[in-house]
Amino acid sequence: LERGSFAVGVRHEINNQLAILAGRSELLELDVAHEPHLAADVKVIRDATVRSMRSVRSLLDLVAPIGGPLVA
Repeated sequence: LERGSFAVGVRHEINNQLAILAGRSELLELDVAHEPHLAADVKVIRDATVRSMRSVRSLLDLVAPIGGPLVA
């Protein structure tokens, strides 16, 4: 298995899980907006999820071909 193909596959699998976390935390944020202590915790989860999504994207840059980024 080529390094780039493997990276794209891993990115896809991780991003699926992160997308679930992002979506659910966004909905949860709306549900707990009236409870500041819970809203703050949900924001931490959401922010960490977004940072993780960016990190996964950045990892692909390490295996991208010299001509440009990998296409997922």
